[in-house]
Amino acid sequence: GEEAWVALIPDAPKTMPSGRGYASGGKYFLPLTSSELATIDLAGGKLLEISPTRGTLGNLICYRDTVISQGTTDLASFYQREALGRVVEKALKEDPDDAWALARQGELLLREGKRPEALASLRKSFQLDADDGTKDLLVNTLLAAIEDDFAANRQLAVEVEALIDRPDQRIAFLRRMAVGLDEIGQHQASFEFFLKMIDDLGEGSGSAVPGDASAMQQPTDELQVRNERWISGRILELTRSAPANVQREILADTTARADDAISDGSAGKLRQFLDYFSWHANAAQVRLALAEKLWHDGNFLEAELILTDLLDDPTPEIAGQSTAQLARLLNDAGHIEEAATLYERLGTHFARIDCGDGKTGTEVVAELAEESLPAKALRNPIQWDNGRVGVTHHNDPDDHDAIKLGYSSYQRVYPSLIDRTRGGVADGTRIVLDRRRRLIVRDGLGRQNISVQLNGSRTSQYYTANYTTTHAKLSGHLALVALGYELFAIDTLRTTDRGEQRVLWTKNLASPVVSSNRTTRQHAVPKLRGNPWGGHQYYAGDAKGKLIAGFAAATSQGVVCRIQDQLLCFDPLRDDVVYWTRDGIEEGSEVFGDEEVVFLI
Repeated sequence: GEEAWVALIPDAPKTMPSGRGYASGGKYFLPLTSSELATIDLAGGKLLEISPTRGTLGNLICYRDTVISQGTTDLASFYQREALGRVVEKALKEDPDDAWALARQGELLLREGKRPEALASLRKSFQLDADDGTKDLLVNTLLAAIEDDFAANRQLAVEVEALIDRPDQRIAFLRRMAVGLDEIGQHQASFEFFLKMIDDLGEGSGSAVPGDASAMQQPTDELQVRNERWISGRILELTRSAPANVQREILADTTARADDAISDGSAGKLRQFLDYFSWHANAAQVRLALAEKLWHDGNFLEAELILTDLLDDPTPEIAGQSTAQLARLLNDAGHIEEAATLYERLGTHFARIDCGDGKTGTEVVAELAEESLPAKALRNPIQWDNGRVGVTHHNDPDDHDAIKLGYSSYQRVYPSLIDRTRGGVADGTRIVLDRRRRLIVRDGLGRQNISVQLNGSRTSQYYTANYTTTHAKLSGHLALVALGYELFAIDTLRTTDRGEQRVLWTKNLASPVVSSNRTTRQHAVPKLRGNPWGGHQYYAGDAKGKLIAGFAAATSQGVVCRIQDQLLCFDPLRDDVVYWTRDGIEEGSEVFGDEEVVFLI
């Protein structure tokens, strides 16, 4: 047959069918991944309605007045709306105190937009039978009323707070109270509710992924933000807009919290302060304390990321202390020459600056033992030899003293374009990739630091035949390397080579539709791009010639990456911890920025 019509699903491809629908009464009812049900006119394909559902439905069938949903983990049944109306009307005629019928009447009234009447039915139903389902519906309806018009419905707060017994509902209640009080100008009361949210969430609220409503807030249709980041931004806005006397109260409270976190010294307390008050004037001191704690606990790479963000701090004492800490950390990690470079900087740029414990940069350098490796490296820096060059040929395969290049002589290697370098990584650091997907990091003198085999089930799903499109960014010793449809995070800090354990995570940059089909091989096409200041470079493009993905260098605040039309920020060491996402980004956009600002071109 011929195609009769095409019905477009709003917000596709993010929203897709979650199962098969059913036809009834000249309409087609299609379940969606957005926990909604689309109603489509079968005659012309017109989208008639999008209705919310309790969770994501699976394959649907209709039997008489009942709809049955078969999902991956559950089987559920529902009344059709018209049929439910008839059942409720009959039940309430027979018994006006039928608790089940009153709760269903409340649901139907909510669908009709009659919230006051719905609340009356739900309250009566719950008084007759304290059913958990009815209570949840009553709580959600009261919270929605408070959010829609806080000034008019603020009195409902006492009622709904008494009903709440679930952590997610309490967080939702505290959020609505904090925002509502801020909107009507009661800034101090609003701040106190934000603090209650912080106390309830505790020291970190766990891993978050887009769509996880318990860990993410959605200020707009396009933006989702992790609870900690959202609260931090709201408190900052509140502080800026509050009267001077309230500002003083807020700053006094947050300063005391910074002092308590530093005094406590635990990573949990220090992280919690930075989660919510990273904008505070004392946040840099808290970061230094956290970096020192992580360093002593052996978490060198995370500590280095924090210190890297502070190296160029406008306060000389903060920049000096972070440089001194990073020099000691790199020395402990076995990167002697890079540590020596930082010690040299301490003795010049920070010679008279307090670099911690009341010691100037000159005094920190003077404390180095004469025979310590950094002191020797300072006295005798390694340089390229100059003068006459001698060439020695090694043709004997049994000569074990011959210089090894790190890759077979017949094998071609491809240098990766390093877009940006931050932190204490050595000048001249290079990254190359061979045809076996082996990544090699070399220092400025050509010496091999590490070698990592980029293998695994995920690395073979998407294919590129041209490695000249490889791009990398270095944040200290955290290397982000983009290879076609894959983004790798590689730990280059550890001096012991443990192969694939250096790969912290791999990000799939393909679209969700493509990546769900394991039989599909998505080719990355090399594209040549000119530079307005001269020269050119290759980049990995998709079949349409657009840049596959863009990403900014990692900071302690996260990695910002564009995948298709979505921009997301996630933890630099764990890509499953998502800080925020923004939809509606133009595909092919480039991304760059720092710990404060992100730019798209």
